[in-house]
Amino acid sequence: MNPRSACDFRRWASQASALLATAKKLPTMQNASGVCAKFANSCLIAALILLSGTAHTADAMTVFGLPLGGKLKAQPNSCPTNTDKTKDICWIDKPFVASNGDRLGNVHLPNRDGRPAWAAYAMFSAQIAKDGVLEELKVRTFSAKEKHVIAQSLSTRFGLPNETTLPRNDTASATWARSDIFIYMLCDRSEFCIVEFRSPKSQAEREREAAARRQKDSARPASP
Repeated sequence: MNPRSACDFRRWASQASALLATAKKLPTMQNASGVCAKFANSCLIAALILLSGTAHTADAMTVFGLPLGGKLKAQPNSCPTNTDKTKDICWIDKPFVASNGDRLGNVHLPNRDGRPAWAAYAMFSAQIAKDGVLEELKVRTFSAKEKHVIAQSLSTRFGLPNETTLPRNDTASATWARSDIFIYMLCDRSEFCIVEFRSPKSQAEREREAAARRQKDSARPASP
């Protein structure tokens, strides 16, 4: 939902709430107040439901036309034989389903012409939550020769990386850490580059898991 529509719903909710309060206060409308109250209450509930359903998507960061950290229009289906005909994200293979209901697997993204050249023919994989929220999107290129082009492409939109070892000729990496998105880029010599786009929730979970591993490892013996 665009900002203007969101404001309209908030105004509607405010008006419904005011109507509900007025109906309850009028002494001459004791018989009708119940009807008015029910109507206003219904309006208020409907507005709040619609707002809650769109707030997550409105706050999401759009990446390749998809709402990272927000709900997709629908859970992806399996891709058709001719993927060029599909207009929505779809599963290339049957996704792995985690114990929490998250789906992970290779996906096809539509609108190849709307992507940067370095991602036009890349491979994509995604992690999609049970409720349809896109938590992670991973891009794998077929060459690392354009690693600086990729980094510049990302920096144009997300600012300079917080950490980088891209000048190295072997394995190099860079990270963009922001409150609304986390990006990790890894390039292996001249073979390939991987760019991971993570929602704030996904990155927080990864950091909790890493902290738990460090705590567990700290209790291990120092030698065999």
